[in-house]
Amino acid sequence: MRPHPSRGHPPDLLTAPVPGLIRAIAIPASVGFFFQTMYNVVDTFFTGGISTQALAALSMSFPLYFIISAAASGLATGATALMGQALGRKEREHAQTLAVQSLSLAVLAGLVLAVLGHLLSEPAFAAMGARGEEQQTELAYMLAI
Repeated sequence: MRPHPSRGHPPDLLTAPVPGLIRAIAIPASVGFFFQTMYNVVDTFFTGGISTQALAALSMSFPLYFIISAAASGLATGATALMGQALGRKEREHAQTLAVQSLSLAVLAGLVLAVLGHLLSEPAFAAMGARGEEQQTELAYMLAI
């Protein structure tokens, strides 16, 4: 399958200059990390304006949120490595198959994590010491994100 003509051809990973390839990867990744960090900063700022209890709920939910983010990042890194190897071997169709399978796995993993998160959030917060109204605030926050 050929790339869409208006999108151009991706750089050849075997012959393109390394500095250009690094920029092509590093700039979008840096922008993504920046916005992820800014999301956390803005979330903390506005949550702190609500109440200290809301800020405590945000802080308690961070370990669970981090687990979800780490799982997503791990899947993305693994998929990228496999697709990079296939493209390096000039197996474009295999790389496209891997991309479709990776997206399917990401959707499935997202659904599984959502269900597990819904089922296990309360026991996880209880294990971290949350009780009563504090725990209910944490559960409400986790369900929102």
